[in-house]
Amino acid sequence: PRFLSMLKRFRRRLWMLAVLVLLYVIYIALSYLYLPGKLEQVLETDVAALIGRGVSVARIEINPFTLSLGIEDVAVADRPERPLVAWQRLFVNVGFWKSLFKWEIALDEFSLNRPEVNIEKHPGGMNFSDIPKRIAAKGTQASSDTETSKEKVRTALEIGRTAINQGVFRFADLSGAVPARFDMNDITIAVHDLYLATGDEHLNPFDLTAKVPGGGNMRLGGQYRIDPLHVDADITADAVQLATFSAFLEKILPLRIENGLFSFTTRMLVKQEAGFQFRTDQGRLHITALDLADHIPDPPLLRAESLSVDGLAMDLSEKRLSAENVLLDGIESHQWIDAAGRLRYEGLLPGKTPGDPPEGEPPPETAAPWEIALRRIDLQNSTLHFSNPKEAVTRSHRLSAMTLSLDNFTLTPNEATALSFSALLNEQGRVMADGDLVLSPFSMNLDYRLEEIALPPFSEHLESAAFLRIDGGSLFMDGSISLSGTNERGLCASQDLSLTGLRAVDTRTGEPLLNMEAVALENVEVETGARKVSIASVRLTSPEVFTRISPEKKMNLAGLSRTGEGEDSPENDDRRTETGKPAWGFAILSTCMTNGAVHYTDRSLSPEFSTGIQDMAFEAGPIATGRTEPTAFSLTGKIDRYAPLSVNGTLLPLARQPGFSFTTTLEGLEMPGLSPYSATFIGSNLKSGKLSLALDYSLKDRKLKGKNNIVAENLYLGEKVPSAAAVKAPVALGLALLRDLQGVIDVDVGVSGDLDDPGFSVTGIIAK
Repeated sequence: PRFLSMLKRFRRRLWMLAVLVLLYVIYIALSYLYLPGKLEQVLETDVAALIGRGVSVARIEINPFTLSLGIEDVAVADRPERPLVAWQRLFVNVGFWKSLFKWEIALDEFSLNRPEVNIEKHPGGMNFSDIPKRIAAKGTQASSDTETSKEKVRTALEIGRTAINQGVFRFADLSGAVPARFDMNDITIAVHDLYLATGDEHLNPFDLTAKVPGGGNMRLGGQYRIDPLHVDADITADAVQLATFSAFLEKILPLRIENGLFSFTTRMLVKQEAGFQFRTDQGRLHITALDLADHIPDPPLLRAESLSVDGLAMDLSEKRLSAENVLLDGIESHQWIDAAGRLRYEGLLPGKTPGDPPEGEPPPETAAPWEIALRRIDLQNSTLHFSNPKEAVTRSHRLSAMTLSLDNFTLTPNEATALSFSALLNEQGRVMADGDLVLSPFSMNLDYRLEEIALPPFSEHLESAAFLRIDGGSLFMDGSISLSGTNERGLCASQDLSLTGLRAVDTRTGEPLLNMEAVALENVEVETGARKVSIASVRLTSPEVFTRISPEKKMNLAGLSRTGEGEDSPENDDRRTETGKPAWGFAILSTCMTNGAVHYTDRSLSPEFSTGIQDMAFEAGPIATGRTEPTAFSLTGKIDRYAPLSVNGTLLPLARQPGFSFTTTLEGLEMPGLSPYSATFIGSNLKSGKLSLALDYSLKDRKLKGKNNIVAENLYLGEKVPSAAAVKAPVALGLALLRDLQGVIDVDVGVSGDLDDPGFSVTGIIAK
């Protein structure tokens, strides 16, 4: 009996072993023969029907011994030439014993080789937008119809090694007129000890790397947790080609990135604790060989050798952005004003949208502004080209060797930013400015200086408006500017200005029109709020003016302006009624001229007549709007360098113009030099004679009064000259009758009249 009992127990164990062996054989058979095909069928039929896309699978392998799964050459169809999602091989290795003892899903390995994702955005949505809708439509609605109270269940997934190798991600934005594309190739992601769990404090290390198309790498590595969210990671981008992202920039701004390498490092912290937190610090950004273009490829809009930011930090929840140093090196930009008067960069600014408030209405309240603090900004070795595309203006201007430094650049209210700027203008003149500015509310205080700014490069701008060309001259200016958005005074400027070596030429004849050794305007004050300009003194040193009458009897000073006749109509003079603002006021406290000269040539005569006034000196007192007292002036000089000329008088206040009074004396002018005029209008040259004049004129309330005392000593006519313009009168007899026993002609001629009388003619007075 005992043997039989042992035999029965052995048979039961044998049967149990046989059953286990059979089950194991069935398990192996299912794993090799049934499950791969069934899983393939599920993917190609059930999943395909669920998402509405064709799914193809080349091969599925299940290893029952290692509990691993491999799925090869899977593709989810989208377009014939490109799938929505595809991969070469997916491999999953289950950690059976770890899952059993930890009572959670544990995978020893999850790897995906050569995955491919192709996303497209169309006007109607994304190329996968229908998939979530189909899944939601086919899902059960029982859970939404019945509210049940369930206890929160903790779930966890642990993966020992996660790897994505040689991945490809393509994105195409086809929603606009200009397609935008972005490709990332050779994406490599490696994560060790990945742990996903709800309600767990465990932080998991991860490391993601990817190669960017066009060159460059990106890396994200650190620690993370899903619930509650916590990511503490370092982000690195190295030598990324910015032109890859140009199409996306073009959809926002009319800008194209032609070139540029981008590198970036920062530490990122993302937390979901008592609100969402996103912070970065220890950031550094570096861009080299940047090339930006707009719709005009040449000349380029902007090029930069280097742009770097150190100590970059951002706090999204606190709306705070800061950086220690911002350096811009080798910036080169080309700007201009087009025919409509717009700067080139204005085309980059967004226009007014339908949602913007009408002009004159205050803007709607907005969220709190960002706090921005940049400890130092430096611009160096930079160049700005500026041109005017008018056909008459071919010369461009260049600010080179530009340096700019800003200390404590911030939007914090009432915080000042120190500013320092210097540059070369057209390779010769120097422009410098130092001061400070406050961005909120805006105010500015600058001291500036311009040294040896050559004027000939700007001549074409003058030539486009007048028949004048500047052949020489330099500008010097030293002053200060203050501006406050909260001050009614507006822009206030004070400066000293001087021009040296000025030379201007009449472009119609190529002959000189004006030479001047120096012009100085001292203490020029401008105040836009009060709409006034004042100049302490105007000093002219050695001015030389060339006045000519052509053979056609046209004076060169007349018609210098290229302005059309209709643009100078009187109705365009008064802008007060259009703007509602008072006219600008001005004041010149003193004016003086030394060593001046006026050269006069009349080529309408034969022979031509030339004379001049040399050694001229002029002084005038204050001239100002609102002034009630007359302004005294005096002028002295020598005609043909020997005959003294003197003019002394006063000008009535501007509100009472026209109005003046003056006396003039001229002594001992040799009259034979006037023979070209006497030959033309009298028919005889002048043999001898000396002329002296004493004039006394006044104009008040448009009433002119004048006394002319003319004294000619020994005035005798010489040889006769044929002239069709000569008067038919016995001039020689008339002179003989006027001449006294000493050979002196002394004539007093009085003048009076009303300027508003149509019969009154100043020309007639001169002829008399």
